[in-house]
Amino acid sequence: MLIGKRICCIITARKNSKGIKNKNLKIINGKPLIYYPIRAAINSKFIDKILFNSDSLEMIKKAKSYGAEVSFIRPKKLALSKTKSVEVLIHHIKKERLDKNFDYLILLEPTSPLTTSTDIKLASKKLIKKNKVADSLVSVSDGTIPNSNLKFEIRKNLLFTLEKKKFYTSRRQDMPKNYFIDGSLYITKIKTLMKSKSFIQKKTTYIKMEKHKNFQIDDEIDFEIVKFLMKKFKYR
Repeated sequence: MLIGKRICCIITARKNSKGIKNKNLKIINGKPLIYYPIRAAINSKFIDKILFNSDSLEMIKKAKSYGAEVSFIRPKKLALSKTKSVEVLIHHIKKERLDKNFDYLILLEPTSPLTTSTDIKLASKKLIKKNKVADSLVSVSDGTIPNSNLKFEIRKNLLFTLEKKKFYTSRRQDMPKNYFIDGSLYITKIKTLMKSKSFIQKKTTYIKMEKHKNFQIDDEIDFEIVKFLMKKFKYR
């Protein structure tokens, strides 16, 4: 709880991942990926209830042993590759009537194991304690790369621009700042999530993440990069 507001966290993990087989159970430092968001949520101290949402009995068993609560198995129709996270969350909210008992919801995912309890604390304080305007918060990273918004097509082995935009020859540090959602964490008022069905709402704020936390695990290369980063930054 933070300034009288009750907070729940949902950690989502389905079993049939495409890029890596059994991705959410891949081991880093002796622990499966699902361990890291559960541990971060527990250590944050602000979260009143930590829920694990999955269609995998193996993952559910492990999640319970790490301290998360599980009251149902995710339906198959919500465990497809095309299923959106917000669909899973809204189903979970309705299933357990979380909107009746909690004010805010935090979404964490095993594919972003570099998110720490400190990140959760800073984000929660910014949205709930300090920010009197925003209804939701997303984590972002600096995406300022010259010409990253230019689109091209290939014809006869040559590149042709599809949009009439300026081709920048400026240095990266001289470019106007822009950002992308990096997937580390999401926080929202439950009532506004139910209404907008998105974390990007009319009034959304942000927390900027350190560069090394940008990586989400989608394939084997991502996994090896994150494994290296967790060793370098001494994650346990």
